[in-house]
Amino acid sequence: MPQFTPAQMEILEWEWQHRDGDDRPEKKRSISAAVEMSMVGPRVTSQAVGKYFSNRAAAESGRSRTQAKTPEQLEVLRSSWEDDPFPLTGERILLVHETGLQKAQVDSWFQAERKKAEKNGEDLWSRNRDNDPNAAAKMWRAYKRDPEGYVEGLTSGRIHPGTGEDRYIYVRREEEGEERSAVEEAESDGDEERGIKEEGRSIKMEEETIKIDERSIKVEKRRIKAEAPSVKLEERKVKIEERNIKVEERCVKEEVLGIKEEERFIKKEEDN
Repeated sequence: MPQFTPAQMEILEWEWQHRDGDDRPEKKRSISAAVEMSMVGPRVTSQAVGKYFSNRAAAESGRSRTQAKTPEQLEVLRSSWEDDPFPLTGERILLVHETGLQKAQVDSWFQAERKKAEKNGEDLWSRNRDNDPNAAAKMWRAYKRDPEGYVEGLTSGRIHPGTGEDRYIYVRREEEGEERSAVEEAESDGDEERGIKEEGRSIKMEEETIKIDERSIKVEKRRIKAEAPSVKLEERKVKIEERNIKVEERCVKEEVLGIKEEERFIKKEEDN
């Protein structure tokens, strides 16, 4: 790790304070910081900036710099990949919360999988069309303020996973906009078109509800899968305990038979 000058450390500290919860800054920010630091001291590479961030994040969280993902963590990531290789911000937050991995680890895993798929000539597609990249930083900050509460909002469908908006406000806003349009159309085109518009709004709300239900079901399935190994382990412990009891019972029976045999031998000796 290169030694940075005080002026360079000031730039790094500013970047650290404005990192929006990321362990490692985006490539563009790393390059920008490296260029700025090189202007006030020895040449600095973007890799050195990224490494500084990763090591500092690891030191502050008390975790090892390198962490191998467990089979359970990989299973959760692969399940999400099968659902969509381009997860929404809210879905990535759920993955971080569920696996215990860092945001950068989840993001880099998906990036590596996408590169691998593209190299193999696979066509990648996404069902997500409503992800707002401008809302990502705000959503991650909200999650860090109240992890459990934010996750509950995402899994219940109250928080929109693509925009971070309260779903009821989000739907109500759409309704109000559509109602205004419906009134204008009704004035010019009559009640028939207004009825069609209202039906379209109902269908849209129903589709949104279905998407939320699907996400909740998938989160629940992943939770059950994660708990399955511990349940199986407990079942194995019970079976082992049952076998031990049976072995103990057999030992007791054999001991009783031995005592009876000894009694018969003693009696025979007495008779003689």
